[in-house]
Amino acid sequence: AGQQRFNVEMTRTYSKWIIYNLYDFFAFLGIPLTFLFARKLIASFAKLRKSGLRRFDVLFLSFMATLFALEISGATRGEVARMWLFLVPFAVLFGASTLDTVISRSAGDKKETSSFRDLLFSISLILCLQFAQTVVFKAFLDIITLPALPFFDAFNCFPR
Repeated sequence: AGQQRFNVEMTRTYSKWIIYNLYDFFAFLGIPLTFLFARKLIASFAKLRKSGLRRFDVLFLSFMATLFALEISGATRGEVARMWLFLVPFAVLFGASTLDTVISRSAGDKKETSSFRDLLFSISLILCLQFAQTVVFKAFLDIITLPALPFFDAFNCFPR
């Protein structure tokens, strides 16, 4: 009931936030991880057409079904970077699962796996890119501040 009232009072329409919810989620997931996640999505659908899914791919597609259900339900309109935070570890897991194949293909190897050194380099690169995105977000993202709630004012939690 509270979420519905908030959506009505803030005039958050379903058609607008159906797009912005996914944008918000993946922007705060991080651009590097979003690209890896998209690669996993494409690879899973390619395997689905060939009917050669592994258990991990089934888990990934069930995660996608959950994300899609949350998206079309319209229950949340905005703030999904915070409210869908419980989904981030799964998105990171699925995105990171593509690292091994990305490394081996970029090195031109015919083998399925890559060396530990290549994997460590890729993880370091992704962490550096994630850090760079965090710095940019901190510098340029405008945070909407609301007046403190009366409860906090009574305890002088936010001195003015």
